[in-house]
Order: sequence, then structure tokens, then C-alpha cells
Amino acid sequence: MEDDHIQMISYLQNHYRTATLASTAEHFNYNVSYCSRLIKEMTGSTFVELLREIRLKQAEAFLRTAPISIEKLSYKVGYENPETFIRAFKKSRGITPTQYRNSQM
Repeated sequence: MEDDHIQMISYLQNHYRTATLASTAEHFNYNVSYCSRLIKEMTGSTFVELLREIRLKQAEAFLRTAPISIEKLSYKVGYENPETFIRAFKKSRGITPTQYRNSQM
């Protein structure tokens, strides 16, 4: 189970932009409901929560190092809608992506 945990987290960190629960389950040859339960047991988070956190951590790295627009950054981390990204970031971090970027300068 520990190996599964490490491999699954690694897979999501490498495929966070396009990963879905179905694609992750297929990659590991699990059915979707088993994969969902396994992720919850291993991390304490749902698939959506885990993927959101991975995407937001990656966004923080981009905000610190990449001088690209918030819109382009949102696409790079897997959000199709920049407003959805901004809302998710603010809800999780308490500040907007722009405020975060400015605080890192």
C-alpha cells in the first residue's frame, strides 16, 4: 500500500494538469471507486482535494518564479477557467494569486 501511495502521488504530481480520477484509476488498473477509496485512505483527502492541492502548490512555484499572466498560469496548472483558479487559490490560501506573487517580491 505504501508503494501505491508513493506511485500515485508521483503520478499526480507529474500529470496534475490533465489527471482525472478515471485516468488515474486506468493508469493503475483500478476501478474508479476503488481508486477513489484508496486515495482517501492513503491521504485523508478526496481525489479532487488532493489534485487541487497539488495544482495550487505548483501555482505557488510559478507565482514565485515565472513572470506570466495569471490567466496563462491557471491553464498551466490545469484550470480551464482563470476565475475558477483564482477562487480556488483564494479559498485555500486566503489571498489572491496576484497578492501572493506580490508578497514574494
